[in-house]
Amino acid sequence: MKTHTIRQIKENMNAGKKTALFVFFICVFLLMVSVSPLQAEASSFSDRKPKGLVVTAARGRIAITWEKVKGADYYIVYGKRVRTGAGPRPLKDKNGKSLYKKITSTKKCKTVRRGLKKGRDFCYYVVACRKVNGKTIKSRRSYIRVTTLPKKGRSTIKNLLRTGLAPMGSTMYIMRGGWNKAYTGACETTRRTGVYRQWRIFAGKQTKRYNNHYKEYKYEYKKGLNCTGYTGYCIYNVMHTGDGYSGFVKKSGKLGKWLRKKGYGTYTRASKVKNRRAGDIMTRDGHVWIAVGECDDGSILAMHSFVPTLSLSGTPSKAGKRESQAVKLARKYMKKYYGKAYKICPNIVHIDKTYRTKYARMRWNSRTLSDPDGYRNMSAEEVLADLFSER
Repeated sequence: MKTHTIRQIKENMNAGKKTALFVFFICVFLLMVSVSPLQAEASSFSDRKPKGLVVTAARGRIAITWEKVKGADYYIVYGKRVRTGAGPRPLKDKNGKSLYKKITSTKKCKTVRRGLKKGRDFCYYVVACRKVNGKTIKSRRSYIRVTTLPKKGRSTIKNLLRTGLAPMGSTMYIMRGGWNKAYTGACETTRRTGVYRQWRIFAGKQTKRYNNHYKEYKYEYKKGLNCTGYTGYCIYNVMHTGDGYSGFVKKSGKLGKWLRKKGYGTYTRASKVKNRRAGDIMTRDGHVWIAVGECDDGSILAMHSFVPTLSLSGTPSKAGKRESQAVKLARKYMKKYYGKAYKICPNIVHIDKTYRTKYARMRWNSRTLSDPDGYRNMSAEEVLADLFSER
C-alpha cells in the first residue's frame, strides 16, 4: 500500500510537469502569434537611420534636409554651434552630457533655420521617431553634417564643396541628368535643397555593367546627374534654402560667362588660366567641373560627374606622370568613402591632361562665396583632409 502510494505520487508529479510544460509552450505560441505586423515592423525601426542628410547655408539661413524613413511618424533635429573649422565632434562632453540640443521636431523631411549668429559653423543630425502603443521608438541617428554661416557673402567655398560631396557615391552619371524634359534648363531635382532620393535608389541597383550601358538611360533625367546638372545642383544649394527657384543648369560652354554676367565672379578664358583654386568652376563646350585644388606636382583634383558616376578625379602631373598626386588622392578618398562607386569603375580617378589646358575658369567673388576657411590658399591635399575630417 505504501509502495503504491509513492508510485502514484510520482506519476502525478510527472503528469504535472508535462502539463506545465504544455501550458508554457502554449503561452509562448500565443505570445508569438499575438505580435502584430505593426509591432514586428516597429521592432526593426530602431535599427534604421535617416539617409541623405544635407545641411547648407545661404543668405543667412540654413536648410536641413534628409530622406524619408519608412515607418517614421516624425523626426527630431539635433544641433550645436561651434567655432569655424572646429568640426562636428565630439557628441558629448567629458561628463557624458550631450553637446547637441534638440532644435525642432517635424513631420517633414526638411527644416530651415533663421536668425542664427553669423561667422560660425553649425552641426546637425536627425533621428526618426515612431509611435507604437503609446511609446516612442527612435531610430539610429543620421550622420552629422556641418555648414558655415558666413559673415560675408551668400555662402562659402567650403559649403560649395561640402554640397559636392553630398550626392557622391550614391548618384550615377545620366546623360541630360538634372535637366528638364525639354532640355532648356534645370528640372525639379536640381532646383531643390538636399539630395534627390531617386538618385540613391537608381545607383543602388547598378553594377560594372553600367560602364558600357549607361546610354540606355539617356533621357531618364531624374535618375542621376550629368556634368552640368551636378554643377548646377551644387550652385543652387549655396544660393537658396528654398525649392523651386530658377536653377543654375546651363550648357557647359556658356555657364562660366553666364555666372560672370550675373555678377557672381570673374571669367578667364582657357589660354589665360594659370591656376585652379578650390571652388573654381571650370568650363568648356562639352564638360564642366569644380576644382578642389592643385598638388605640388602640378596635377589638379576635380569634383565632377562623368561616365559612369560622380567622382573625385585627378589629372596627370605637369610633367605628364599618369599616377600623379591628384590621382592618388582621388583613389584614396573614393576607395575609403565611396567604395561601391570606385568598384564599378576604378578608372574614374583618372582624367586627361586637357583639364589643365582646355578649360576656362569662373572664380567666385567674395560678395557671393566668401572663403573664411582659406581654401583658396590650400593644396588639394589640405582641402580634402579638412573636408573629410567632418565625415
